Amino acid sequence: LLISFRSNKIAILADVEKAFLQISLAPKDKDVVRFLIDNGENGVNVYRFNRVLFGVNASPFLLAATIKTHIEKYVGKYPDTVRILDHCFYVDDLVTGEDDVESAFDLSSTAAKIMSDAGMNLRKWISNDCRLMKQWQLEHFDHLNMDDFVNHPHRVLGLLWDPQNDYLSLRLNGLLDFLQKRKNTKRFLLMAAGRIFDPLGFVSPFTIRFKILFQEIWQQKTDWDEELLPDIREKFELWCSEASSLSELQIP
Repeated sequence: LLISFRSNKIAILADVEKAFLQISLAPKDKDVVRFLIDNGENGVNVYRFNRVLFGVNASPFLLAATIKTHIEKYVGKYPDTVRILDHCFYVDDLVTGEDDVESAFDLSSTAAKIMSDAGMNLRKWISNDCRLMKQWQLEHFDHLNMDDFVNHPHRVLGLLWDPQNDYLSLRLNGLLDFLQKRKNTKRFLLMAAGRIFDPLGFVSPFTIRFKILFQEIWQQKTDWDEELLPDIREKFELWCSEASSLSELQIP
């Protein structure tokens, strides 16, 4: 999705408002999502959810299956839009794009209509193209404002996207904050590695050094909480000192 999202000149993002709550549960399934409310002296009341709720393991599948079943009704009338919707939804996020404003507006209008027929409101529309944003405003789309993202990039499937300047970057605050608590142990190194989310491999030359370093630690048979040997510690300190520069990386 991230690759296809950036393969078009005009990026388009939206999400389904309260997506899970738009799906009703079958009566036979409601008993497995019961919950209790303390009613004081009157004891405990037992309630059941009527809608799919966020946090249940099956919920993402139920949402995806519902969307897929619904949009297939329109494949004869809007084949291109249905194809895009079928491939460009990640849970409740629509992540797609087009190469010209007219096609982008047609796509967003048709997608909004199709999803609206299922009681699902596509909202928080955002694009890197001011002309498309203007059209959305004229047609009363529930859109975001580009000015809201000055120095505050928009999140796209775990990455950061600046719609004004149209570049992607990595979310590194968690990593940099964690490195401030630095401990020179194998356990800490592995925990630090888990704080780098780079699904497209933008910083692979940087992360591969870390993997090689961890391999060296393993070959030395260092225990998890044992102090690292001086040569390993020096390499790790260098790696940590360079990590902050990754926040300056901007991928068009």
